[in-house]
Amino acid sequence: MRFTSFKRSRNETPCEWLIEPLRSREGFFVRRTFGCWSFYIGEKNVLLYVPAGDEDGEGILIPTSPEFHASLTAQFPALTQHSFLKKWLYLGARSEDYEETAESIVRLILREDARIGVPGNIRSRANAQKKSSRSRK
Repeated sequence: MRFTSFKRSRNETPCEWLIEPLRSREGFFVRRTFGCWSFYIGEKNVLLYVPAGDEDGEGILIPTSPEFHASLTAQFPALTQHSFLKKWLYLGARSEDYEETAESIVRLILREDARIGVPGNIRSRANAQKKSSRSRK
């Protein structure tokens, strides 16, 4: 697996290998949420990384609407409904095809697939953008 321990700056995450293509998108920012990393493009939360230690284990959450679960799980059989956030799908890092599936999901995000992403909290987004711009200086 590609996960390794390393010292991170505020903007670095343990899944840089996965989100690097998203960083070039206008409006991209990272926000820490309940011990996880949330990734936004503009006003949409498009991905959430869950570190090891979470009750479901390490993996990623795909923000989506329940109406898209069937098509996404048909396309990516390793996706399951998250145990707590039932409206979102979960891909566990222990899945056999974790990296391949995660990278395919990022490609869907880059193509602006309408099934992925949910509106984020605008006030929280503005605060995260301020923090992100301060850490770049």
